[in-house]
Amino acid sequence: IAAIFMALDYQSDLKDQEIRGAELERLLAEARLAAFRSQLDPHFLFNALNSISAYVESAPREARLMIEQLGDLLRLSLEHADEQEVPLERELLFVDRYMQLQLVRFAGRLDVQVRVNDDVLTAAVPTFMLQPLVENAIRHGVSKLPAAGTIELSAWRDDGRLKVRVRDNGPGLPPGWTLDQHMGVGLG
Repeated sequence: IAAIFMALDYQSDLKDQEIRGAELERLLAEARLAAFRSQLDPHFLFNALNSISAYVESAPREARLMIEQLGDLLRLSLEHADEQEVPLERELLFVDRYMQLQLVRFAGRLDVQVRVNDDVLTAAVPTFMLQPLVENAIRHGVSKLPAAGTIELSAWRDDGRLKVRVRDNGPGLPPGWTLDQHMGVGLG
């Protein structure tokens, strides 16, 4: 009887440890996401404000448009800042606001192509997943081109899974670049 009681008690302790471990993993994932968001938001905001400041004197109408778009973008980001996942459709709306700012900034030197199958619009994706990918495609791809650049964003279902791709026609990755060595917080 004592051995059975000890075995049951041990099994109960083991389940409690598994539950605590899963909770710690969840908290760690939330902490990583919060750290990523805090890194992303100021970085993007400073870039957007620098872009707007470049237009204030030379093109005040474009600067006002960019301020409105930035306001819309910030409003959207606040609406789902505390959510870990959002429907892809809402994430695409956020990226669209971001791209509208970039289209003004690049003044005819940027072509954006979005190809998203309707059947994936309700798929849950991590909040703010696409914007850093698009921003990297612009910063490290399109902005390096002397002529117009293209950003292509596509999403589709493949074998029951959501596939998302962000491409640009920039110069590509530098020689020796590997994901293991150069992965930042956003890609991680």
